[in-house]
Amino acid sequence: MGTGCSRSDPVTPMGQSGRLYGLDELVNTTTGTFEENYEMREELGEGGFGSVQRVRARQTGWEYACKRMVTKEIRSDWLKNEVQILRECRHPNIVFLKETFVTEEHVYLILQLAKGGPLIEEIVRRGGVSEKYAAAVTMQVAAALEYMHGKGIMHRDMKPDNLLLCNAKSSHPVVKVCDFGLSE
Repeated sequence: MGTGCSRSDPVTPMGQSGRLYGLDELVNTTTGTFEENYEMREELGEGGFGSVQRVRARQTGWEYACKRMVTKEIRSDWLKNEVQILRECRHPNIVFLKETFVTEEHVYLILQLAKGGPLIEEIVRRGGVSEKYAAAVTMQVAAALEYMHGKGIMHRDMKPDNLLLCNAKSSHPVVKVCDFGLSE
């Protein structure tokens, strides 16, 4: 999947006629198109859903992660659920959803960028982690799960691939739970 986006990929505003595969309510109130607001950078990962790429906000220069999916290939009920959960969950150990863009070709979720990458990659890079490091990660994941369960949300896909690090090389990890596609 390429890193560029088609300039002919206009965002359809809410309320305008024409259904976007049942995803109309996911459209943000942000003015302009995805391309007008963000510049695509390198790919961070790829999965069955699409790809995750680093993006830079044109107005502020801040970096985010962009989960980009092909609109026709995603289950709209799963995506709506994931967006609803991310919008509802505000916790220091859960990745933050900034905004969404929906076009006829793609859905873009603009998420907090965790520069340390997936926890599993850091575990492999280090050849394992200390008990102290593992305890710090476990405490943060437990706090996020307790928060989610308090809201009646189950992640249902908890694994090191879905735990992101803000600061990979630190001995004091900051963990973010991500990927709520299977949650309920």
